[in-house]
This record gives sequence, structure tokens and C-alpha cells, in this order.
Amino acid sequence: MRILLAEDDLHLGEGLLEALQKEGLIVNLVSDGEAAQTFIESGLYDIVVLDIGMPIKTGLEVLRNIRNRGIKVPIILLTARDGLEDRIKGLDLGADDYLTKPFELKELVARIKAISRRIDTRSGKSVNEEIRFGDYSFNPSSETVTKDGVIIPVSKKELALLAILVQNAGRVVPKTQLLEEVYSTDKEMDTNTIEVHMHNLRKKINIPNFIQTIRGVGYFVQKDKVIK
Repeated sequence: MRILLAEDDLHLGEGLLEALQKEGLIVNLVSDGEAAQTFIESGLYDIVVLDIGMPIKTGLEVLRNIRNRGIKVPIILLTARDGLEDRIKGLDLGADDYLTKPFELKELVARIKAISRRIDTRSGKSVNEEIRFGDYSFNPSSETVTKDGVIIPVSKKELALLAILVQNAGRVVPKTQLLEEVYSTDKEMDTNTIEVHMHNLRKKINIPNFIQTIRGVGYFVQKDKVIK
């Protein structure tokens, strides 16, 4: 399961990031509302943990914007203990749950798991459906790529890159975005690392011109080559 954690307190955010990763979750951390909205709109995440008191755009502004655009990803709001009006407004805007600070990590994990179970019960599958391109299928929930039913060995980083590219098929994904989303906790990573992983992906997904390099900018997958 892939979680977006939007928290402007970097000390708290990095602590939550590390703790949630230890629970086996794939987590990306952003620290302002504008970045949070951009990442949510990528369609990559199963659940979003969103702090209300974010800079640039508040958590409530982000929540309102994505719901107005028809994005239904489950949202858990993080609020101050005295923020009753914010909690009410957040629920009215379409938040699925909330936690008041300070809170225990195990409670956040329990809320995430509860929402995950509701998703499974309601739809019978994860938020992310299987995505097909050529003879290949990609299931973001199980993190598997198959060709004609045979699993293709793909690393975690390669899977994360592939997910972003196919979810954004039809538009160029900048290298800077990939660095932030896929390598946010790897301080020594650079664009050369992305190029190595892209080279490996192209070898494993043997579709001519499937992943295109836009020199000096990023990468591009044609929309008509992806079936969601």
C-alpha cells in the first residue's frame, strides 16, 4: 500500500515516515500543500495523511480542491487538539477520518488499516486497478508486473517509477518530480540513478518507445499505449 504523508513539521514528518515504512508501507513525504495536491493528483496513492496546517495551501484547501475534481482517494486529516471547527469542516469537505495531535503511531496505523479494509470490502480490490500496456500488466496494489501471466522481476524503485509514469501517461514527468517522489529518503541519489533504473525498466518492459526520454526535462509515456 502506498501512502502520501503531508506534514510541514519535518521532525514529526520524518519520524512518521520511518515508522510507517517499518510497518511495511510505501510512504512519500511532502511538506507543503501545493506539493501535496500535485502528488495526490498523480493517482499514485491509496491513502493520504494530510496535516491541516500546511504552508502555501492549507490541508483544507487541498482537500476541497481534490474533491471538487472528483478525486476520491481516502484522506486522514491531522489536526490540532483545539481545532474542532477544522475537524468539522474537514469532514464536511469529504475527509474520511481525522487524528488530533499528539497521537500514538499505533493509532494512525490502525486508522490506515481500517480504511484499507473498507476499501477492500466496498470494491473488492484496491483503489489502484490493474494497468495494461502491450502484453504487460501492472498491479500497483500487489506491486507486480506480468507478461502473459508470468511475473517480471522488477525492483521497488523501478516499480515506483513505472507507477508514476503510467499514472501520468500523456504528459512529461520531470526528473525533479521523480527524485522527490521515489528517492525522497535517499539523500545521495541524483538523476544518474534515475537513468540507470529507466534503462533497466526498458530492458524488462520490451515495448519499443514505451518510455521516452525528453532530453533535459524528464520522461514520457504515450497515453494511447496505456489501458487503465
